[in-house]
Amino acid sequence: MTDARDHERHLRLLSFNIQAGAQTNAYREYFTRGWQTLLPHRGKRANLDQVASLARGFDVVALQEADSHSLRSGFKHQVQMLAENADFPIGAISGIVRLRLPNPAMGC
Repeated sequence: MTDARDHERHLRLLSFNIQAGAQTNAYREYFTRGWQTLLPHRGKRANLDQVASLARGFDVVALQEADSHSLRSGFKHQVQMLAENADFPIGAISGIVRLRLPNPAMGC
């Protein structure tokens, strides 16, 4: 007789805010190296290579702050680049979600 656990399957999910490739190791770096989240720099490629290496171990990868052809990504399509480096198919790409900021003058 087979045990029900023999047929269990697990879905490995990664949700990752990649900050467009910027590296921050401590909270203070948001102030001291915050420019890296806004502008391109040479270290982003190495950081994205590390993300791709990590993503290989997962079934589903959801990325936040991944840029497509913007100034801060060096006009590269980061999701496509990561998918190619991790041997991952691109299933869906969502665009930028525009948020409406509260405006006290408008009563919201």
